[in-house]
Amino acid sequence: LDSTGQDIDDMGIEGSWMTLSTTLSESVNSAQLVVEFDSNSADEALYFDNVYVGTAAEDTGEPADITLISAIQGTEDEAAMAGESVTVSAIVTHITDTGFYLQEEEADYDADARTSEGIFVYGNTSGLAVGDLVAVSGIVSDYYGMTQLSSVTNIDILDTGVALPALSTLTLSADTPIDYEAYEGMLVEIASATDPLTVIENYNLDRYGEIVIATGTQTQPTQLYDAQTQADEIAALTEANTNSRIVLDDGSSAENPDAFVFIPDNNPDDDNGYLDSGDSFTDAGTTLRLGAELNDTVKGVLNYGFDDWRVTVTETLSIDESTNSGAREASPEDVGGSLQVASYNVLNFLPRSTRAARAPGPTGRWTRAVQTRSKSSSGRPPRSSTASSAPAQRYWRCRRSRTTARAMVRQSTRWPIWSPRRRPTAASLPRSTPPEPAALSGPTPSPPASSTTRPP
Repeated sequence: LDSTGQDIDDMGIEGSWMTLSTTLSESVNSAQLVVEFDSNSADEALYFDNVYVGTAAEDTGEPADITLISAIQGTEDEAAMAGESVTVSAIVTHITDTGFYLQEEEADYDADARTSEGIFVYGNTSGLAVGDLVAVSGIVSDYYGMTQLSSVTNIDILDTGVALPALSTLTLSADTPIDYEAYEGMLVEIASATDPLTVIENYNLDRYGEIVIATGTQTQPTQLYDAQTQADEIAALTEANTNSRIVLDDGSSAENPDAFVFIPDNNPDDDNGYLDSGDSFTDAGTTLRLGAELNDTVKGVLNYGFDDWRVTVTETLSIDESTNSGAREASPEDVGGSLQVASYNVLNFLPRSTRAARAPGPTGRWTRAVQTRSKSSSGRPPRSSTASSAPAQRYWRCRRSRTTARAMVRQSTRWPIWSPRRRPTAASLPRSTPPEPAALSGPTPSPPASSTTRPP
């Protein structure tokens, strides 16, 4: 890409992935990649990804051999042609911010139901549209469990406006697991065998744009069965829950997105029809509650990521609002009784700012909180002018630990320390007036012989 003398804003490539390639002669046995990026803006940057070095195919002037996606995918979990350079011809079914999905024309499907007819292409999407018939050349790889084409060297648009392949229907059932590997990268339709498809998780919606749906609501196995004596029942219910759930994803790699196009809104002042940051999030506004039921199936592209099979939704969901925005009652049902509940924040029960003296508890493990401690402008206790000056008093809360007591003695030898072994009785510590250091049981460390006492 030679952009000498051109402004990147005028080239229409800002934010796009560009593919650069070169061919070295047989006499060259080493090469260096040098990139010169001249920018007049501190906000512009250049990113490199998937630098690939390989043997160039001989240019015969003939079209490249087309490899079927089903042959690339194979029947196992990993790609059958991983690491090989291939060219595929298929239809663009969905475009994301990091690439696009391809699926074979139905006439090119193989007869093996175990092989997928779809694949993800990681790379530049500029100039592409859903329904384009393209020829793409790249390297087959498995990225965290998902087969893809990367290091793309060529994309040719052969036709536009091609009809998309028919959706493959996947029916969630607690009794029957689905072989998702056979549909990886393909257009699918998620249906339920029994109860309506129901939202059971929305924890990652705001940050990652994903929710989890299932055939009705689900229950944690240990809520119904004893973990010590009913392990078989727990395992069976865990498997049933896994079979009847799937993740729905927005297909974006960005965190904290501003809009979720696949989730409808009920905002009368917003005509875009989907949930975004401009909606009103009140009781009467847009929401997506746990337990909300779907009126229809879910349509999208099946893929794998973050250890879960997921569907990148391509059409806005149809939500039964009586189970969503209309699910909350105006007021709770009267169940009788007069129960009152109070709470207290015990995390700050004894904050450091409290200066009140405390007597030891019944176990003798408590001494006192900080009672008095004057500070200079530096935050340290002021230096004493003479050894006879009254030292600041500080007491610690500690457990029966010789190590802790020794550490506190080393920290400051001029402040009296409660010894866990020589703890005072309750009678020797009145709440109103703290005792003088000399009145404490146990020996009091002597100050240094120097005329000036060193602060801790």
